[in-house]
Amino acid sequence: MFRGGRGLAVEAGARFSGVLCGRATWSDGVEIYVKRGQSALEDWLGVTGVENVRSLNQLLQNATPWFEAANSAVAKDLSSKS
Repeated sequence: MFRGGRGLAVEAGARFSGVLCGRATWSDGVEIYVKRGQSALEDWLGVTGVENVRSLNQLLQNATPWFEAANSAVAKDLSSKS
C-alpha cells in the first residue's frame, strides 16, 4: 500500500525528499517468521525484502533533495519579507 500511494503522489507531481518506510519494507516478513521460522524469513528477505528496497529506491529517483526544497522555502520566505 505504501509504495502504491507514493507512486500516485509521484505521478501527480508531488515533491518529496525521502521516505520513512521501514514497516512497508519488511512487515510481511513477520508473519513468515512466526509461521515458518528464521530460515524462511531469511529466504524472504533475500528475495522479497530486496525487491521491496529496490522498488522504494526506484521511487526515490523522483525525490527532490532536501537542501533544494529547504533553499527554495528560505528564498520564498525572504522574498515575501522585502
